[in-house]
Amino acid sequence: MDAVPLRVATLNAWALPAPIGHQVPGRIQQIGAALAPLHLDVVALQEVWRRDARDLLVDAGRRSGLHYHWHRSRALGGSGLLVLSRWPILDAAFEAYLLGGPPHLTQLDYFAGKGFARLRIAGPDGPFTLINTHLQARYGRRVDHGYVGRRAGQIVQLAKTLRALRDPVLLVGDFNMREDHTGYAVLRGLTGVRDVSRERGRAEATVLPENPYRSHDKPRRVDYVFARDGSEARWEPLAARRAFDTLFTLGGEPATYSDHAGVIADVSLLEGTGVVAPQVDPHAVAVARRALREGRARVARRRGSHRGGAAAA
Repeated sequence: MDAVPLRVATLNAWALPAPIGHQVPGRIQQIGAALAPLHLDVVALQEVWRRDARDLLVDAGRRSGLHYHWHRSRALGGSGLLVLSRWPILDAAFEAYLLGGPPHLTQLDYFAGKGFARLRIAGPDGPFTLINTHLQARYGRRVDHGYVGRRAGQIVQLAKTLRALRDPVLLVGDFNMREDHTGYAVLRGLTGVRDVSRERGRAEATVLPENPYRSHDKPRRVDYVFARDGSEARWEPLAARRAFDTLFTLGGEPATYSDHAGVIADVSLLEGTGVVAPQVDPHAVAVARRALREGRARVARRRGSHRGGAAAA
């Protein structure tokens, strides 16, 4: 019997309270309306902070055949993650990152409680694990808060979890890093995950200057679908493309689904032994150690300057 293709999507929905999130109700309705025409099997969303947005997306998912969902409902520290699935969710857990953002009012990662959701899903050709995450953001070029080191620590924590899993894994989300960033090499070198979009020749930017919420940004790819084989099954990437990037009008203003575009990937789960715990790339280990060391040094300098300022005050 032929394998049943799975279609998985990831999107940072930017459903934050006003004034941080813009045109949220209208945009979320548009996201919900797009689910059925895209024929999705699993949808991983980030930054779904508003309860009304979450309820709307869950209801839209049910109407689109995505009858199962997971979210972590907390005012603070809930991470804003939401997963909709056509297939039953056998088990689910949330793990907070040990290295989060600094406790600064202008840097919301600290209050978001960044982490990752780990869901075991009963797919049509066997169970697989979906990991939905949103890594440490960068708050401007001049902010010295050790974001590279924090993100490296989060990636190391992810890698440790992946190496303990025997299932085939799809790792998806907003990783807040480009391919030429340190974290991308560390993630692939420590985990052996494959970049589905790159493998299919569709490594397209997800932050776009034509997006009305990003008109001053340069194009870059920060949202990904990664795949890693399991002990008894392996992934075959079939297709990948950018999605949720159409422009429309809301209240007479130009709009689109979010301040990010999303990614859709089609994959099949095939029989056969994959490499569950691939050999770790020594270069990735060295880069991760250097990033963590530099991050600790930045944080120490920042702490020292704040203590000095407090003492002077």
